[in-house]
Amino acid sequence: GTGTGTGTGTGTGTGTGTGTGTTRMTNLAGRRRLLVGGVMSGTSCNGITTALVRVERARSGDRLTARFHSLRDRAYPAALRDELLAAPTLSVARLATLHARLGRAFGRALARHLERESSPRIDVVGCHGHTLFHRSRAARDGPPVSWQIGEAAEVAAALRCAVVADFRPADIAAGGEGAPLVPFGDAVLFGSDAATRRRPRICLNIGGIANVTLLDARGRPALAFDTGPGVALIDAAARRTDGRRRMDRGGALAARGSVDRGLLGRLLAHPYFRRPAPKSTGREVFDDAWVRATVRGKPRPEDLLATLTELTVESVARAIESLPVRPADVVVAGGGALNRTLMRRLGERLDPLPVVTSDRLGWPVLAREAAAFAVLAAAYVWGLPASFPGTTGCRVAPVLGKLCLPPA
Repeated sequence: GTGTGTGTGTGTGTGTGTGTGTTRMTNLAGRRRLLVGGVMSGTSCNGITTALVRVERARSGDRLTARFHSLRDRAYPAALRDELLAAPTLSVARLATLHARLGRAFGRALARHLERESSPRIDVVGCHGHTLFHRSRAARDGPPVSWQIGEAAEVAAALRCAVVADFRPADIAAGGEGAPLVPFGDAVLFGSDAATRRRPRICLNIGGIANVTLLDARGRPALAFDTGPGVALIDAAARRTDGRRRMDRGGALAARGSVDRGLLGRLLAHPYFRRPAPKSTGREVFDDAWVRATVRGKPRPEDLLATLTELTVESVARAIESLPVRPADVVVAGGGALNRTLMRRLGERLDPLPVVTSDRLGWPVLAREAAAFAVLAAAYVWGLPASFPGTTGCRVAPVLGKLCLPPA
């Protein structure tokens, strides 16, 4: 895929290192091709996804292209996953420990990925971290903030490699929502056929929260926002049916249920769905407690899952229909793309608009976010702005991320 970006800028960073590290980063910035590792832990709390991506900068200008190399997805051990889900209730001491522990887990996951692939040494890592808290500009209980954990210094030490992390604060400081940050990567991954398509494209990611990117007819990110719940509510309801379940795998339980139209209407009445874009949200807004407070009576688990699946489908469909243009297609990625019931209903709801998964374009559905943050790390190295007023609401287009160098 190809994408575009314009402007100049520099990033700020923390970490250890000497002039040797600075020289190494300067040398990286002077290269046109980078092998980048991307690390992602989504709000679904299911595990760590690592991707290796080859990113190239055009000889003239700031046009980037990317090629998929490999992907690995590692489930969290049950204890670590439970701690992530319980993070809002943890003490400062336990949160600090979790921050370091998660950074080591990220480093090990990518190190094992490299060992199993017999891959050459990577040039830089883009590590998104794990989001614990996200408050948008529209919130009334405080200023916008987005907090990700997973100590980047641990990743840098494990891989002996520079790490770019903590991408969201620069966008928030520039007046943006801090999310979604994948539109720049979407343009690089999914905008390459714009010349032949000649029509806009929707890139839809269904993770714990769902978000859309509108690529214009030239393959550039024109608009992006979170649509609302992805699979986080579905996963939470599935866990309550059976303590051994982590999700409604394949949508099998939802397929056996019936949609409660009254409950669906009450859920869709949430004011977030009426807010104009750009906008962002998180588990703080759409959580299991909100669902339980909205439910009346004791619905069958299958019916509740069918209703929550339809909530994701309907909120995504309405968001796409609200866009100012009619797209050529919808490219779906994220863990929700593996939910057959959700995908079937989405295709039916959006018909005749074609709905395809990102696999069709050479990017596995689980690779999209890790690959996007690998692209953002490359953009940082080259000093390229990576979020824009139409995607996050920022006033100016900032360079995203903070640099952490490995021990000298």
